[in-house]
Formats: sequence, structure tokens, C-alpha cells
Amino acid sequence: MIEESAETNVSVVIFTYARIPLDGTTTCLNATGEITVVAGSTSKEDVHRYLRGHKPDVYLKMPPPSVPEIASDVQDAVEFLAEESPDTQLVVVSYSNNPEAARLALRAGAHGYVMITEGMSILAEAIKSAARGEIYVNPRLLTDVAMLGDGYLDGLTPREREVLGLLALGYSNAEAAAAMFLSTRTIESYRASLYEKLGIQTRREVVEYAMQHDLIPSGANAD
Repeated sequence: MIEESAETNVSVVIFTYARIPLDGTTTCLNATGEITVVAGSTSKEDVHRYLRGHKPDVYLKMPPPSVPEIASDVQDAVEFLAEESPDTQLVVVSYSNNPEAARLALRAGAHGYVMITEGMSILAEAIKSAARGEIYVNPRLLTDVAMLGDGYLDGLTPREREVLGLLALGYSNAEAAAAMFLSTRTIESYRASLYEKLGIQTRREVVEYAMQHDLIPSGANAD
């Protein structure tokens, strides 16, 4: 495991499958002078501890080549971050250049999808983009993803869209949490995130957006 480094520039915690890619990625990212890997491990438990403690700008997940990244795994990571480190963004490194795999990762809440063949300079750019709250996908792959008609480009994750729909219907944070089997703290994090992404401040704006995007029945009323 890799532990403890001063948090400067863009801070990153890495979770990967073996020590060699962990050490190599850490060395290359630190060498940019713009990114600091504050901790990393091949143990999920250790990584969760590092995320709670460091609350980095970016969480970098690098799965093994034999286990393609799937939406449920990304969703689990996003929900953990919403609960424990809500200002941390997720970047995924994948062995798949399938636009469907990228689409699923982005829909689940990843802010970056980098193919293993893209190189360290691209990974560094993806990490910096994610730290700014932007989404990174290889431009060629992004075109294919956009053609799938996903709608993720509004910046909201599926969970945020679900929360928005419930809030538009008048649910309180606690009621939304109960309906989604999540903690109130997680709902508050999703709510703050979606308000910031959409640039909205009132429930009426929430209802208007939800109705325009078919997230609630058209008969719902704003107070």
C-alpha cells in the first residue's frame, strides 16, 4: 500500500488490482507537478479508509483486465463517495473501448472514463477535468456514447435524477432517503450536487426541470 503524502494540487486516492500498476501510476501522476497521489492500495478496505481520511479531489479506480468495470461497481463507489467524501469525483480506467461500457460508467456517476491504451498524459488530463467537475471521455469514444442517446450530458447521475424527481413531488430529504433506502446525509449530498449542476435554487425550478425531462408526471404542482 502507498500512504501519506502532502495534499497539494489535485489530490488523488488510487484503488487498483496489483502493486506494480499502483506504484507506476503513482510515480507518473506525481511527476506531473499538478497531481498528488495522497494514498493508494490494492485493498478496498484500505482505500475506503483513505477516502474517509483524505477526502481527495479524485478517486481513481483501476480494475483488473479480467474484470471489466460495470455500472453496479461504479454506482457502489459513487454512493460511498456521496456518503463519506461528497466532494470527491470518480475516474475509471478501463480495458474496454466499448461505448456501452463507457455509457454505463458515466450514467452510474463516473466523471471520467479512460481507456488503458490512452497513456498517462490523458489520464492526468481526465483527473484534472474531474477535479473541476467536468466529464472526460476520449473524444472518439464520446461521439459513440452520445449517439446512444443516453442523456447523461446534463451532468446528473441516475441517482441525482431520481432524487430530483422525488424532491419535485414534494418529498423532504428524509422522505426521499426512506424511499431510496439511503441515508438523509446521502440525499442532502445528491441534492446539493444537482442544484449546483443545474444552477437552480428553488423547488419551482426543480419541478420545471423535472417536468421538462419527464422525471415526474405532468400533473405535479410547484408550491
